[in-house]
Amino acid sequence: MKHIPQRMCIVCRQSKDKSELYKLKNEQNTVYIDETNFSAGRSCYICKNNLCIEKCAKTHTLDKVFRKKINEQSYQNLLEKING
Repeated sequence: MKHIPQRMCIVCRQSKDKSELYKLKNEQNTVYIDETNFSAGRSCYICKNNLCIEKCAKTHTLDKVFRKKINEQSYQNLLEKING
């Protein structure tokens, strides 16, 4: 049986398969989705559903996770990327 990596969503706090979550990276107070899943450094995971992403933007969860003020444009870019 193959091991499937589990990660926790920063918003809903549910553990899910890594493939069901977006990996978010922070560089110079700008957050982006790490498409490669191989970059080093601080990162976090969020569900691939609109509810978690909208709640994250509304409550500025990324500010708390990365322990610094994340610019508002990063939240908007994240919402746009997810919604297509």
